Formats: sequence, C-alpha cells, structure tokens
Amino acid sequence: MGWFGRRREERTDDAPDSALPFLTATDAAEIRRLTQQAFAAAGIDAVIHEDHLAGTDGHKYGLWNVAASCHNAPGGRREWPAVVERHVRALLAPTAGTADLPDEEVRARTFLRLYGAGALPADPTSLSYTRPVADDLVEALALDFPDSVVTLTDGDVARFDPEELRRAGLENLLREPVDEIESIDLPAGGSIQVVYGESVYTASRILAMRDLLMRVYGEREYPNGVLVTVAHRHQIGLHPLDGPEALPVINALAGFAKNGFDDAPGGISPHLYWWHGGAFERISRVSDDGAIGIEVRPGLAEALERVVGRG
Repeated sequence: MGWFGRRREERTDDAPDSALPFLTATDAAEIRRLTQQAFAAAGIDAVIHEDHLAGTDGHKYGLWNVAASCHNAPGGRREWPAVVERHVRALLAPTAGTADLPDEEVRARTFLRLYGAGALPADPTSLSYTRPVADDLVEALALDFPDSVVTLTDGDVARFDPEELRRAGLENLLREPVDEIESIDLPAGGSIQVVYGESVYTASRILAMRDLLMRVYGEREYPNGVLVTVAHRHQIGLHPLDGPEALPVINALAGFAKNGFDDAPGGISPHLYWWHGGAFERISRVSDDGAIGIEVRPGLAEALERVVGRG
C-alpha cells in the first residue's frame, strides 16, 4: 500500500489537472468531453467549466464524482463512456426523498455522515439540524440509495424525532465494513494506523471515535489524545500521542492529510486534527500556496510536554 493510499496510474506525458488533481489534464479533458456529450444525448446542452458543467436547464453539474468513477474503473479508459453515461442517467433520474418512503425504510437507509463544512450539497439554511465536528467538519444525515446519496434537509428530518433518526444513522454507520487497517512506519520514527474502506462512509467512523479506536487499538485509554486525518471518504489516519515520536508524526500526518486530499476523489479535509476529551481540534492549516502550518495551542502544548518533554 502506498504512503498516500491508492493512487492513480503514473503518467509521464501530462501534468495533474488543476481541478481534478487525481487525473492528468489530458484525462480530465476527455472526461469533461464525454460528460458534455452524455448530457447532449439526454437533451441538455452544457458548457464545460474546470470543475462542473453548466446546463441549459439552469443546473450546475459537478465533475468530481464522475471523474472519480472513471479513475476507479477497472477497465480503464475503454469503460469511461459507459461510466459517464450511467452517471448522467442517475443525475437526471428523479430522486426519491423521505416523502416517498415509509418510516422504516428511511431509518434503514439513513447514515450519519461526515462532510467538509464547505461541501454540503444543499442550501445551508435548510440544514440547521447538522452538528459541527471541528471548525471545518460537519456531521449530517444522508439517505443512501444504490446509485446515489442524498443529504437530508430540515424538512426531511422534521418528520422524525431527530435524535431517534441520528441513532438509526449511527447504527447503520457502525454496520459498514472496514476493509483494511494498515500500520505504516515513518522514516523519522513512530508509526500511523491507516483505516481503509470501500464504503463512502469509512471516514465518517470518526463520529464514533471510541468504537473506531477499539477496532484499531483494542481496549486502552488516550490521556493525551489522538491525532486524526480524514483526507477523503475512504480513509482515516490515526496516531495516539504516547511518546517522543509525537513531533515527527505530527509533521508527517499533516503532509499525509494534504496529499491524500489532493490525490484522491471524495475529499473531506486536507487538515490534521487532535481528538481529546471527546472533541476534535484542527491543528494544521494549508495556505493558498500549499504550505502546511501547525498550530499548537495550550492544550496540545501541555500534552506534548507530557509525552516529549519540556523544550
């Protein structure tokens, strides 16, 4: 397993695309063309932009998910036309909502899900029930269908007891499989545990951290907290703050988060977090030029003094 997860096939004839960095610019241009063609076949003319298509029906259609599906197609480029056609057909198909389903089916299909705060796909004013996880992470409820995932709005949730629906979403989340847990030794010392899963809810498992840590480390305590990354929806990086390797691990994990976010589809956050006392605190920031900065506030500084030593 590579340091930054499952990466695209290496190409030497093209640079990464600016809007879809897990693809080359040539491959991204081809996916944009195929997507425009599929919309035209469905009767919608669309103008190509870097990260979306603007349709004559007044809608904007993001390209990230269709590009990710093409990127992951086992047959490579020869499968792209069929992948794009299925994606566009699913986008244009009428989407079921909670009003179309009986209560029990809504509960069975609802998942507690982690989002980057800027990635919620609906009007924020219709999502007042959501909860902050960190300053740039949010939990929401998602309705899962075979070909799509729909974020529930206030109107959808109002039909139920919100706490009851959240419990159902958490139970469904915890039933999702974890495909792999890999230990990666770092050159500067220490190691990280990386949780992988094909489920789009893998990273959402940090919303039940005690359960996640039990699966990874077994029964133990975390008096100094745990470093956490959720670069994309299929991966979690973890390291308990236990010993003098903490400082190089912090730097390595901050880079791991940024590179995983840049490289993989389904991005959530390029930042590193410290989980302590049942809460998440963001401790890294990525500037506009891609530089990574670490922010050590008093609580983290005290924890580092305990495990690394003063100075």
